[in-house]
Amino acid sequence: GHPMAFTAFLSHVGAPVEAVPGQARPRAGADAEHEAQEDERARIAGDLHDSVTQTLFSTAAIADALPDVWDRYPDEARRGLEDLRQLTKGALAEMRALLLELHPTALLEKQLGELLKQLADATVARTRIPVTAEVHDDRKLPDQIQVALYRTAQEALNNAIKHASADRIDLRLHQCSVGLVLEVVDDGVGFDPKTQYPGHLGL
Repeated sequence: GHPMAFTAFLSHVGAPVEAVPGQARPRAGADAEHEAQEDERARIAGDLHDSVTQTLFSTAAIADALPDVWDRYPDEARRGLEDLRQLTKGALAEMRALLLELHPTALLEKQLGELLKQLADATVARTRIPVTAEVHDDRKLPDQIQVALYRTAQEALNNAIKHASADRIDLRLHQCSVGLVLEVVDDGVGFDPKTQYPGHLGL
């Protein structure tokens, strides 16, 4: 399919986010939104936990088999070592992503570019789909903006994997003349933005 892109555009990055007088959300709506966010974090954490468990199981299986094949099948043993390297690298990336879900305040301890690279590595480890993160402007952002952009990238990645049947996904963070741009581009099947999809919300 044709490459599809989701772009989050943010102008005046340094400006604080302020509430508009007279437009405060009802408490019930805010509570429901918070509960939905917590449910989503729990779901992501559960997926990551299952993925890490499977990765470590595969790593242990390969490590157990290597001594038996080392002398008789050296080429296969070398491939096993490379598999071990990739699996352990992936498990580390997934564990970092899992910690971010269990301790959301950790999202504020690193700059967004580094978080996006960790997200890309964890996605590769979990799905085996190539994901790259190109960071051309990595600055300190206001807390709300950093969390919003990270969650946006996370959800766009999930959508590309679940619905677009993508074989490759690229994350791009860069500065333009009037703001900061986050792009999530994939080569999946895409959709017609003019078509109505009853029962579905979002972009």
